[in-house]
Amino acid sequence: MRPLFRLATGLTLSLLAACATEPAGPDPAMLALVARLPQTLGGFELQESIPSPAGTQPNHTWRARYVHPASGSTAQVLIGAPLVPPLPDGPDSPTVRDTTNLLALAAQAGAGGGGLTRVPDFGVGAPGRARELRCSDLRLQAPGGTAPVARIMSCTTGVEGGLVSVGLFARHPADQADVARLFLVSFALQVTRVLRGTEAPPPAAPDEAPDGARLFRL
Repeated sequence: MRPLFRLATGLTLSLLAACATEPAGPDPAMLALVARLPQTLGGFELQESIPSPAGTQPNHTWRARYVHPASGSTAQVLIGAPLVPPLPDGPDSPTVRDTTNLLALAAQAGAGGGGLTRVPDFGVGAPGRARELRCSDLRLQAPGGTAPVARIMSCTTGVEGGLVSVGLFARHPADQADVARLFLVSFALQVTRVLRGTEAPPPAAPDEAPDGARLFRL
């Protein structure tokens, strides 16, 4: 299942690079967002923060990899340079919608029809507030329903004129699908709020469902 996660990550990087204009050097606005990335957040720990592809000048895209030791879940935060014209803030632009869809389609294609199920895309935000993220949700489970579910989620939004995408991978018991979804989108919400410079909610306990997240059917 992890190759599908890498495939989705690679496609996101390609989309970010294709949307960006060629800067003369590292983009100051993008590097300002990178500087806000936390070392720890909601039980996730930063493992790597590098230009992407690795070894290049950070002109277009930055990649940060997080791990949640208690659950084995992983997250990749991809930060793109501001677009021209600037991408609207939030998840409602055509660029965010198309990116979310393409990431899900890439993961489905990589599975080769091997039991990967895509549930309807959804929006995420705090109760009483507008949506902050647009997310896709894919699940892979062996026949019989007793083995752990492998989960790939991708949550995307516009932040300060550029595209930010948070890819999430986890395995969980079949009867914990809703808990796992809230746990993963909580991290995506928190990290994008940090990048926006707004106050992030308190970290969720590693093995508990987080509060303060509302899901919207799109």
